[in-house]
Amino acid sequence: AELIARQLEKDRAMRREKRLLAIADCSPNPIFFKDAQGHYLFANQALARMLHLDPAECLGKRDEDLFPSNDVAPLRANDLAVLSSGTAREFEERVTQEDGPHTYIVQKFPLPYGTGTLRGVAGIATDVTRLRQAEADLQALLKITSQINSSLDPEELLDSLVLETIKLMDAEGGCAGLITPAGLAGQKYFQGSKVVPLEYC
Repeated sequence: AELIARQLEKDRAMRREKRLLAIADCSPNPIFFKDAQGHYLFANQALARMLHLDPAECLGKRDEDLFPSNDVAPLRANDLAVLSSGTAREFEERVTQEDGPHTYIVQKFPLPYGTGTLRGVAGIATDVTRLRQAEADLQALLKITSQINSSLDPEELLDSLVLETIKLMDAEGGCAGLITPAGLAGQKYFQGSKVVPLEYC
């Protein structure tokens, strides 16, 4: 009877694990689980799609196998911080993808595996790239508004507005001019933050 009870409990645990994995696999957010050495033991469909891989292709790999080398060190440092503290932590992590850098808020927490004495790191990531860009855009707009309300002379104001707009629009350059009773003011061309010959305008 004891043997049967243990088997029934094992079967129930396996069914629970399968349900949890199915839920994780359906999540639109990347979810992963790594061992203490950083090898992926689980990657859901969302993470695999982000990496242009099948989930099975992620297994056994480490961050250095999946992400650009410049992105890897902070990811591993955060994993180790969770393992050493034994507590859940939240991090802002940046990884370079096909369309450029992405920013993620990642909830990481220690999780036992195998016999239960070994610990790995599980994580759930939320892409906040658009939010961070919107925050940066808002700060640029607030700066422009502040400059408009300041006592800058017209030429300084135009220079500042052009430079801030270049940053805001992620443009290569820009120019502006102002016709005043005294004549043309502020006619410059900026290539990034540098003034270049006016014929470029």
